[in-house]
Amino acid sequence: MSVVGVESPNGEDLSNAEARAAAQQAWRQAAAAGEPLTGVDLGRMFGRTDRWGRKQIERARPPVDDPTERPAPLPRNNTPPAGTVSDVGTNGNAGGPVDLAGRHQVDRPEPMWSRRLIRWVTTAAVIVVAACAARSSYDHQRLVVEMAGNHKAAWYLPLSVDGMMLIASLNMLVKRWDGEPAGSLTWTALLLGGVASLAANIAAAPPTWIGRLVAAWSPICLIVSYELLMQQLPHKPAPNPREVGHT
Repeated sequence: MSVVGVESPNGEDLSNAEARAAAQQAWRQAAAAGEPLTGVDLGRMFGRTDRWGRKQIERARPPVDDPTERPAPLPRNNTPPAGTVSDVGTNGNAGGPVDLAGRHQVDRPEPMWSRRLIRWVTTAAVIVVAACAARSSYDHQRLVVEMAGNHKAAWYLPLSVDGMMLIASLNMLVKRWDGEPAGSLTWTALLLGGVASLAANIAAAPPTWIGRLVAAWSPICLIVSYELLMQQLPHKPAPNPREVGHT
């Protein structure tokens, strides 16, 4: 039985098997040169459809080590997915997931200036929240101390509560930078200060549920805002116990 041949780019008649081999070889050479061909290009070169060209690209591309990381097929226009860039080495397989056209899919890094801007805005917002909470907490705590009859200590006892919360917050920040847990003492100091401030605000508030809710809002908002800021700050990863033992 005779095999229907096609004409190669060089003008030679090729069988179906030879056409497939020639198309795959042409794609490999183009990928090695840094300009991989698409399915449409191969289809036009060998007088076939773009679907036929994509099949040859899929057969010619380097195998992916992990089957779970095999990328999805390209759309019919052979456009790389959004969020990826082309990065093909001299052999067409510089590492990492590749699409059907041999382009390596690399996630675009997030600009550093955007992260820094977000952290600065968050830090400024937390400072404003802390100032409002400190002002409200100081007034309420001073009023509670005066209600207890200790007028001499009414001006400095609130400072001890807010100061302990400040020291615990800064200690937590340093621990995070060093990649270490905050520790039970730091959390105890922070929670004790927060509970004392919350209790003083509620005790000095008007005897209505709305007044107590408004008075309790400041310390709760401060603790939540500070924790959200801590989640944005960079920190060193915790050391591996095995590596520490070897060193």
